[in-house]
Amino acid sequence: MRSWAERRTRAAAPKAALPARPRRIFILPTGAGVAFAATVLLLLAAALNHTNNLALFLSCLLAAVGVVAAVHTHRTLAQITMLGARLTPVFCGEDAPCAVQVRVPGKAGLILEVCAEHGPWTPQMVQPGTAHVHTPLPTTRRGQISWVEIGMATAAPLGLFRAWTFMRLPVHGVIYPTPWAGGCPVFPTRPMSADGHSPQLQNAGDDPQDLRPYRPGDAPAHIAWKAAARSLARGGPLVVFDHNDGQGGAVLLHWDACPGQGEERIQRLTACVEAAARAQLRYGLYLPGMVIVPEKGEAQRHRCLEALALLPWEERPTP
Repeated sequence: MRSWAERRTRAAAPKAALPARPRRIFILPTGAGVAFAATVLLLLAAALNHTNNLALFLSCLLAAVGVVAAVHTHRTLAQITMLGARLTPVFCGEDAPCAVQVRVPGKAGLILEVCAEHGPWTPQMVQPGTAHVHTPLPTTRRGQISWVEIGMATAAPLGLFRAWTFMRLPVHGVIYPTPWAGGCPVFPTRPMSADGHSPQLQNAGDDPQDLRPYRPGDAPAHIAWKAAARSLARGGPLVVFDHNDGQGGAVLLHWDACPGQGEERIQRLTACVEAAARAQLRYGLYLPGMVIVPEKGEAQRHRCLEALALLPWEERPTP
């Protein structure tokens, strides 16, 4: 019955602006609550049958306790404020750790259950004040996540009733593509001409394998204007020609040199980014309409994976 009720109430989850409080709260008795109600009814029946005033008073007192417990359970959940949610990037198919910041009033801690989308309920002890509760978010699709459905439930204070609610919270998170199962046996780079440059990119006037971010003191004549315009349009840094490093062992993972189509190609490039990052290479990424200049480090890995994750879902992204 509990799972049926939760499925029915998920469809009613409203979008909320932060900070947010639950607006639609549902409540049902727990197993302990059902046993408590049955005990009260049996006690009431025995009191009426034997005309026992003390037993009648006790049954009415217990019934009042149950009603007060239901009111307090509903009120406890209604007073919890959601301050925000944060997702940790993962590969598609993995559970993304979701951290929800909540503010709990009162002076005593409580057990708060949290779930994200159709993930499992995760019970956690929360102390009064501002706290973070964590729950896994199942992922089935790459790309950016702007909203996440968060469920909260509690049976405080007596455990006789369980109140729950669902809300859609704004969140900024990216789910990376699933790496190709076959790994990356060969880096997909463009064939090089005799002078060591990519013919296609040489005609464009700048080779991303010979580019690096601008540093104070670089001469204006060394600025790669075409690549810099593309980089700045994407929110990247100003780039200049790297005459000292040359190829310098840099690897440019090229979209057109990668086998496969659509999602298969994206997954293959994802596996190659992971392989280059593990090997601590200086690598970059060439995608239709976007160039990420070769760099190394964890920031470069996330930059490349995010670019692959945000590619559109067409058979081939439009340049």
